[in-house]
Amino acid sequence: MESKSTSEKYKSIINSLKRYRYIKKRLEILYKIKRDVEEYKKRDIKNIYIDGFTIRSNKCDMISDFVKKTDDMEKTVNNEIEQCRRELFFIDAAISVLSEVEKDIIEMKYIDKIPSKLIEDSLGYERTQINRKKNEALKKMYEIVSL
Repeated sequence: MESKSTSEKYKSIINSLKRYRYIKKRLEILYKIKRDVEEYKKRDIKNIYIDGFTIRSNKCDMISDFVKKTDDMEKTVNNEIEQCRRELFFIDAAISVLSEVEKDIIEMKYIDKIPSKLIEDSLGYERTQINRKKNEALKKMYEIVSL
């Protein structure tokens, strides 16, 4: 079990690791939206209708009437893509400095959300060894991200 000080100190790294898959999926969705908006701009469509899930160039079958200019939508999407890419870059850079065992522990625990007991069984280490290696890995990652 993590001590309070360890989990608090590395809270931002842990949160980013837990969001890793979500960020990757969100990035895929954003790239699709970007392609759609680029297509609308090519067709000289100035406004698009957004219902929170889909983007349309016309108003038929709308749940809501939220209208956004294609230029504004493009800027919003590009900004969010950049934020996601930056966060993934920092996570990947931090993970890259870890040993193979540390990477396995971090990925299993935070990204794959595998229970500690299964991590112990899979890697052949005791719980205290897993926790020590996990804390060492978080410390290395913290040092990379804090630069």
